[in-house]
Amino acid sequence: MSFYRPRMDREESQYRHARRNARGRWGIDLTRELYDAWVAAIQNRNKGVGVRSLGRETRTRTHFAVEHDGREIPVVYDRERGTIATVLPESGLLGPKEEG
Repeated sequence: MSFYRPRMDREESQYRHARRNARGRWGIDLTRELYDAWVAAIQNRNKGVGVRSLGRETRTRTHFAVEHDGREIPVVYDRERGTIATVLPESGLLGPKEEG
């Protein structure tokens, strides 16, 4: 019997990381459907899901606040992969920290 498990790709890894942080920091069960809806809202600035930009962290990562159940949830969007890299704690609503 083999216990080999194929290596997880970066997109799946980011989803699992975001899901774990959403549950731990906000008590949200971030299902694949909800995750995909948040990504679509960020990409399209969808009507129906409130999204606002909080600022750019790097060339490929931008902080957004996504509305969920009447709360704003801060997330980091990875533009290169088209994924949410992580869900931040409430202090993330202040935007990315500036170097200096």
